[in-house]
Amino acid sequence: MEFRDASGNVTEITDNSAISVSVGEPSSELFAIPADFVERPPSEVERRIAQMTNFPVDQLNAARAARIDKNYYDSRQYAPK
Repeated sequence: MEFRDASGNVTEITDNSAISVSVGEPSSELFAIPADFVERPPSEVERRIAQMTNFPVDQLNAARAARIDKNYYDSRQYAPK
């Protein structure tokens, strides 16, 4: 896959290849929820990433945060119980 900048110049090329393939059902461990898992709304995840990367948290868009959180919570009504 090639990534290009606004001028159309190639800035990165990536190549993904499978190392191995296994036939059959995947291990149930792949789908286990870790004991320390904490569900967070998207705005909280963005805020934490901003803090870890020293991005000014005050520059995060409050209206966007409210919108993505609303979409997230609205979609939870369809989540399996």
